[in-house]
Amino acid sequence: MTRHSIACILPPDLLVSLARDATPAQRLAVLAALDVDSSFRQARAEAAARLAAPVRLALAAAGGTPHRWIYDQRHSQSPSPGTLARREGDPPSGDASVNAAYDGFGATYSLYWDVFQRDSIDGQGMPIAALVHYGTAFDNAFWDGQGHMFFGDGDGQILTDTTRGIDVIAMS
Repeated sequence: MTRHSIACILPPDLLVSLARDATPAQRLAVLAALDVDSSFRQARAEAAARLAAPVRLALAAAGGTPHRWIYDQRHSQSPSPGTLARREGDPPSGDASVNAAYDGFGATYSLYWDVFQRDSIDGQGMPIAALVHYGTAFDNAFWDGQGHMFFGDGDGQILTDTTRGIDVIAMS
C-alpha cells in the first residue's frame, strides 16, 4: 500500500460511508466534499505524473522561522487564495479559524525545525499558506500539493471547523 502525504483529512471511503448513513442535508454536504476531494486527487495525480525526477528533501542549513500566510476564502471554493487575513508576525485577527490555522502551523513548523532541523514542509523554507472558510459547510480539509492547505468549516453535525485540530493542520 502506497501512502502519500498529499491527501484529504477524511478519505473517500469514509466519506462514502458517512453519506450512506446521513440525513438528506448531511448527505449533500458529504457528497459535495467528496466531489471536491475527487477533483483535487485527480489534479495531484496529474501533477505527480509530470515530475521528471524524484523530489529530494534537503535538511536546511539555515531556517527556524516560519513564513505563514492565512487567507479567508469567505466560503468560496476557488483554488486561489482569498483575502489575506494574517501573515507572519501579524497580531491575532478577530477570526478564530484564522488564528487557529496560524498558531497550528506555527506549532507544526516548530516541531519540524526543533526536532528534525527541517525548514518547513519541503525542508527548504516553503511558505505555509492556509485557506480557511473553504466552501459552504465543507466537511473536510486538504492539501493541494501546490503549497496550500484548505480548511472547511464543516456542517456542524459531521464535522466542525477543521482548523481546531492540530492533527489536521499538521498533516500538511
